[in-house]
Amino acid sequence: MIYLFALLAIVLRLLPHAPNFAPMGALALWAGMSGDKRKTWVPIAAVFLTDTFLGMYPGFIWVYLSYLLIFFTGYLTKQASGLTRHLGAPIAGASIFYLVSNFGVWVGGSMYPATPGGLTQCYVAALPFFRNTLASDALYVNAFILVNKIFVMLKNHRLELKFR
Repeated sequence: MIYLFALLAIVLRLLPHAPNFAPMGALALWAGMSGDKRKTWVPIAAVFLTDTFLGMYPGFIWVYLSYLLIFFTGYLTKQASGLTRHLGAPIAGASIFYLVSNFGVWVGGSMYPATPGGLTQCYVAALPFFRNTLASDALYVNAFILVNKIFVMLKNHRLELKFR
């Protein structure tokens, strides 16, 4: 399923969308929730592939680092259920992206002074993007969870029918 979700995330990121309303963070989170550390590369590769089409940008390393951290957040919450899984994990993932990527903008850019006040300005200016990241992470990770659950149920039902 992860490869199907990665393909979907790639397509959706390449299509027109609201700023920061793309499933890349949700892909990283869900990949971590799958419990397979060997899949760490999947969300990073999906982001890299889309970046080659959309264009590379200064500070991309901070974005990639945030997706790596989001993957491990998903991994740490793989056994979670209820609100922790469906709301807490997406909030944590969006917050990680917001904090890490905007820290990178502040550190590597010249838009904001290299002062605590400049960092605060950077974070405040990014709040509208955070809202979109949070909404998309919550929507897409829950969609991935639901589709995966349906797929597993259908697969198990088909196996059940074969053994009757």
